[in-house]
Order: sequence, then C-alpha cells, then structure tokens
Amino acid sequence: MNTILVIDDDDQLRISFCKLLREENYSVMGAASGEAGVDMVKQQSLDLVILDMRLPGMDGMETFTQIKKMDPKLPVIIVTAYGTTETAIEATKMGAYDYVLKPFEIPEMLNLITQAIDAGYFMNPRSPWTLCLISSPVMPLSARAGPCRQCTKPSAGWPRPMPPSWSGESLAPARN
Repeated sequence: MNTILVIDDDDQLRISFCKLLREENYSVMGAASGEAGVDMVKQQSLDLVILDMRLPGMDGMETFTQIKKMDPKLPVIIVTAYGTTETAIEATKMGAYDYVLKPFEIPEMLNLITQAIDAGYFMNPRSPWTLCLISSPVMPLSARAGPCRQCTKPSAGWPRPMPPSWSGESLAPARN
C-alpha cells in the first residue's frame, strides 16, 4: 500500500482529502503545518507528499525545500489557491512533480497522484523496478509493463510488488 502525506492547514480540506485517498486504498497521513509535515517525512517512509503553499509558520516553499533536502527523489505535488506563474516555475525548477491550483477536479488529481507515485518508483534507487530498468534495457520505457525476466526468476524474490497502475507481462520480449 502506498503512503501519502497531505500537508494543509485547512482542517476540513485535509481531513476530507485524506478520507478520499483512504477510500482509494492509500495509506494516508495528514499534517496541519510545514513543521509537522517535515517531522513526518523524517519519521516515515513515504511514496508521495501533497503540499499546500500557504501554511502557518514554515511556508510551503520552505517546507518543500526541507523535504527535498531529506529525500530529493520523493515526489511532491504542490497545491494552492493562491498560485502565481512565478511560484509554479520556481517549484518546478526545485523538483516539484506538479503544481495544481485549488479547487481541483478529483478524478484528475487521483490520476496525477497515480502518475507521481509511479514516477517515484523509477526515481527510488532501492526499487526493484529501477534496477530492472537499469539492468535490462530491452524495450523502450514506454513499452514496459512489468519486470524483466531476470526479476521474475524465483531466486530474485518474485513476486515483487508492482507499482499500482502497472499490469502486464514481462518486460523482455518472448523468444521464439
């Protein structure tokens, strides 16, 4: 199960969004401030952070900077009701996965979350999927739908958990 941290000072929005994500089978934690969110990133293994820009105390950009210092490959989706083009560009340059304006459409946000978590699998050096892509460049990335044959050998610890949106056959082409 993938773990998502939602950092937003709007209690109603944070609680509602966490509930929605739990219904989508995510493990979810919430933080009402940047400081609390940074503490959770230090203590937990996360797959994604959803971060509001306007926070009391440590603002969203400072929170984002601290998170990226601790875990540069952790995907972070920034959400805000007060976005500017400059802020979006700055956040993207600093490594934000995406920048979303509130209010957002739930189906589009859920799709973005799935994409961000999948991207996190590729960026995580401990992920078996990253190792598979590095050690077995048999097909173009867009054609990959699962692990290569090397990863599916019993000695490789198969079955390994697949990223949530993946399904399909082996990465390596069938041999005739």
